[in-house]
Parts: sequence; C-alpha cells; structure tokens
Amino acid sequence: MPVLLAVDPREGAWTLHTHPRDGEYQGVLHGKYGEPVPLPAPLPAELDTSALPLYSPRS
Repeated sequence: MPVLLAVDPREGAWTLHTHPRDGEYQGVLHGKYGEPVPLPAPLPAELDTSALPLYSPRS
C-alpha cells in the first residue's frame, strides 16, 4: 500500500505513512486534528481533519 493514513479519535491525532520499501514505510508524518494532512499525488492536495470526530473521555 503506497500511502496509509491512521487516525486516532482517542487522542485527536493522525499519522501519514508513505514510501514503503522492504516492508517498512520510509516517510512518517504526525499531526493533530485540525491540522491538514498533506496527501501525496495522485491524491488531492490535502485532507481537512478539523471535522473528524473525537471519542468522549472516559468517566
């Protein structure tokens, strides 16, 4: 898989994995909800994360 985007609604964070080689992703970029994810071509330029849902904190 050339691009893998993992989102964590518990922490409000995302991780973008790119450039797979020899079973590992060479490019890893981390961010928080509200920060756009810069997607590589041929995908759209970026993904808005401001509307992603968050899990409610445990009581």
